[in-house]
Amino acid sequence: MNKYNLINSWRFLIKNKGYAFINVFGLTIGLTGFLLILLFVNHELSFDSFHSNKSDVYRINFSYKDNSGNITTLVNSPPALATGVSGKFPELSKISRMRYTGNCLLSNNEIQYYEDQGYFADSLFLDILKFDLKAGNANTALDQPNSIVISENLAIKYFNDPEPIGKTLKLNNSTALKITGVLSPIPTNSHLDFDFHISFSTYTIPDGYRSDLTSWSWLGFLTYVELKPGAEPKQFEEKLAEHFRELDPDNPNPMQPIVQNLSDIYLKSNGMVDDLASHIRSGNKFSVNALMVVVILILLIAGFNFSNLTNAISISRIKSTGIQKVLGAKKRNIFGHLITESIFLTFFCLLIAIGLVFLIFPTVSTVMGWEFQLGFELIGQTTPIVILVCVIISIVSGIYPALTLAQFDIIQSLKGSFKVESRNQFQLKNVLVVIQLAISIGLIASTIIITKQIDYLQNKNTGYQSENVILIKMLPETLSQHFTLFKDQMRKNASVLGLSRSDRVVGEAWPWSIIQRTDQGPDMSKRVFFNQADYDFFKTMGIKLLAGRSFSKEYTNDPTRSIIINRQAAEYLGLDDPIGKQVHFFEMDGPRTIIGVVEDFNYESLHQKINPAVLVLPFTDQEFMYVRFAKGDVNKQIELMESTWARVTENSPMEWRFLDDKLDQLYRTEEKLSGMVQVFSVLAISLACMGLYGIVLFMVNNRKKEVGIRKVLGANIKSLYFLFVRSYFYKIVLAMVLTIPVIHYLLMNWLQEFAYQIKISWVVYPLSAILLIVLILVTITYQILKVAKVNPIALLRTE
Repeated sequence: MNKYNLINSWRFLIKNKGYAFINVFGLTIGLTGFLLILLFVNHELSFDSFHSNKSDVYRINFSYKDNSGNITTLVNSPPALATGVSGKFPELSKISRMRYTGNCLLSNNEIQYYEDQGYFADSLFLDILKFDLKAGNANTALDQPNSIVISENLAIKYFNDPEPIGKTLKLNNSTALKITGVLSPIPTNSHLDFDFHISFSTYTIPDGYRSDLTSWSWLGFLTYVELKPGAEPKQFEEKLAEHFRELDPDNPNPMQPIVQNLSDIYLKSNGMVDDLASHIRSGNKFSVNALMVVVILILLIAGFNFSNLTNAISISRIKSTGIQKVLGAKKRNIFGHLITESIFLTFFCLLIAIGLVFLIFPTVSTVMGWEFQLGFELIGQTTPIVILVCVIISIVSGIYPALTLAQFDIIQSLKGSFKVESRNQFQLKNVLVVIQLAISIGLIASTIIITKQIDYLQNKNTGYQSENVILIKMLPETLSQHFTLFKDQMRKNASVLGLSRSDRVVGEAWPWSIIQRTDQGPDMSKRVFFNQADYDFFKTMGIKLLAGRSFSKEYTNDPTRSIIINRQAAEYLGLDDPIGKQVHFFEMDGPRTIIGVVEDFNYESLHQKINPAVLVLPFTDQEFMYVRFAKGDVNKQIELMESTWARVTENSPMEWRFLDDKLDQLYRTEEKLSGMVQVFSVLAISLACMGLYGIVLFMVNNRKKEVGIRKVLGANIKSLYFLFVRSYFYKIVLAMVLTIPVIHYLLMNWLQEFAYQIKISWVVYPLSAILLIVLILVTITYQILKVAKVNPIALLRTE
């Protein structure tokens, strides 16, 4: 813009400062919301992109289909895979396996803590997945037995030294581990979240396990491969599948390998089970898509507001445009001036929006639970999209008034008699308003449904009691050694209602095995999920026993010959009266007798339906213990628990948390989605109301003479009020008709992700429309009544 045009634009904005403020403020807030969601979506889509070889790296998952057609897909693989296929396939460049450490104790003399974010990893792991080391050699750090690579946080925690290369950490009070590397901070967009890696050659099979590292069926490991450039992953997958068919030619349902690219792991692993229950980050593609829709809707509303108000107030420029033409301005000069002004305003709003993002990001990220940090690099990644969007908004909003004003007849322009709002412009404005209203109704309905679903998940009866239960996690060996004495000491206190232990905690994935009735052949074997639990597990967790009995020390055969099943498993096995029936389970110690049937309970999250499950007494050491207290003084109860444990174990560390807190984490993704949808829906609806306010304000001001004439002819305030608002009722009805099928379809698809879901009542949609009507009336009523109450003589003088 030249100096004259700049002055002209500035004077116009000052003269119409109310509309200019609405325009600039609305677009700024819209762009701020757009940037925030875009940053989050960009982070979600960028997982594992920092690996330079990401296109060639894959994780080997496996699916299993039982004789009933049930398919279980796991992210895990057998231990023999890595050594068994090396050198057999020309596509394969490198392969590495990992084993989750579970809860372990790391110590440096008196400094000791439980850690559970670690893996045993093959020597090639850091060569396949390119995690940087601050110190040490990634190519050799995991070569030797008893080697460990740790994060800088652990280095400071145990040694107060950022690079303690060559120093020693003790694992589980027994194995000395030499520190051979210090990891650079793990990016927040890595699906693997860990604090340390121990060389795989250090790993030993725990006591009680019936498999070893030569097993092709024990799905308890993670396997990553790097294929040679240009290799076809589908062909490699088919060759792996053929390899497994050859290993077990008589099996009609061999395990099926699934070769999954590194870039797909984070967002495309829904429904896949992690048998290890390790720290693997997993996203939700639907949530990302939903937020992308929300950000587009916010942008549309902000853009429509900007466009509508820009078009509306263009009528104020008729005379000034005529003067410009008299002074020699050409059509292209006027067109270029108005388009440039629109671009300037849009990018001015963008600069303010960027400043607001930096200002409010720390608060927003804390509330939303975002893990990534904001920086100019992250902003730079979104810059091309943001610039393109701003250019589109500025051109679309500015081109119509620019073309119209540039073509005005000079005489009519100077008289101010040109009818700027043609039929097409009027129709366009109405279309944009209807779309805004449809978007607002959809967002209100979505917010209601998502909030109700999350509330339903958090309050649904899961079949067990989690209130006043403390979950303790520790070394399996330590727990086994001290459990009986600790339990006896704790039960002396009346506030302790139950105490038990298990291999897996409720809410996490349970391992699976094969179960078969003894009166049926192997072709009738079926998949079943299981847990190892102690004698008082059902009492402690409040799980209802439907038939038979629980485990008891009075029956010496219970540890090896008894099994308890849930109601689903009884139906699954076709047993009407299961008590006393025998089954083969886990190929262990001969057949087991069903001694009890418990009511179904949600041992996993409510994303999954209740599957057939069985429980047996522990045959390996356990790492989880549950303590149920009566309602009372929580601090005293925790003090009792900690002091008793310290006395029994001679000050062995204890790690605990409330079971309710852990279960809340199961729905953290949905809570984040709900929070973001709520916040940005309010933002979008506020922008829509702000835009309507601006349009109504302009419309009222331009119809003052008409209002005056109507009042002179006897119109009352009520009729004048409905003159302005009735069109919005028609528009809302049309918007509701347009949005209901779309939003209902999208919400139904989202609810399909949950095995347990609310039913969408059709009342939600008219309720959303009524709420929007109320918001609109609150927004515009004051301005309408303000004009309607003015003396008609004063209104007629506005001519």
